[in-house]
Amino acid sequence: MIDTELPSAPPASALTRGFAACLASVTEVPVTELPLPDTELKQALGAWRTWLAEHGSGLVPIADPTRFQWAGWWIAVVEHQGVAETAASQDEAEVAALAFGTPSGIVLSPQTPTLLGCATADLPIIAAYAVASLDPVLRPVPAPASSEMRVPSKGWPSRPRPKYRCSCWTPHRPTLGADSTVTATPPAPAPSAPEPTGAPGTT
Repeated sequence: MIDTELPSAPPASALTRGFAACLASVTEVPVTELPLPDTELKQALGAWRTWLAEHGSGLVPIADPTRFQWAGWWIAVVEHQGVAETAASQDEAEVAALAFGTPSGIVLSPQTPTLLGCATADLPIIAAYAVASLDPVLRPVPAPASSEMRVPSKGWPSRPRPKYRCSCWTPHRPTLGADSTVTATPPAPAPSAPEPTGAPGTT
C-alpha cells in the first residue's frame, strides 16, 4: 500500500476518482499512471478490469460486503449519509474507501477522511471489490542463506563451513630435454667419532 491523493480530473465523477486513488494504493502504482476514464464508476470498473488483466490480476466483486472479513486489502463503496439526500446522482452520494485487516477497518478515504479508523461492520457499504491474482499458484520462496552459529553437542560453537571444492597444490617439476645434463652430488660423509686419548684406568 502507498499513500495517494484524490486525482484532479473534473470529467470523472468524485466516486470514480476516489476509487482510482484506492486502486492505485493497493497496486502501488502512481495514480497518474492509472487509467482514469471520464465516466461514472460502473463504466470505469470495466476499464480497470482490462488494465488489471494485462498485469495478471483481476477485480473481484464481494457478494456480502457488510459481513465480509478478510486479512487483506479491499475497496468498499460506502453511502455518504451526509449528502445522500441532496445528491444529484448515485455517484455523488457514495464514496470509495480502502479497508484492511480482520476485523476490517478503513485505512484510506480520499473523499471523506472522517471515515479513517471506522470499522466496516458499522458502515453502510453498498458494494466492495478485491484485487486478486489470476495465477493462484504458490511458488516456493528460496530460503535465505543462514549465518547463524551452530552449536554442536560438544565443544565450542562453530559457524557453517563454506561449500567449495578443494584444489590440492602440486609442486612444479622441471621437464628435462634430450640435451639436458643432470649432475649428481654425492651426500656429505657423516662426521666420525673422535679417537680416545687414553684408556681408562691408566696412569
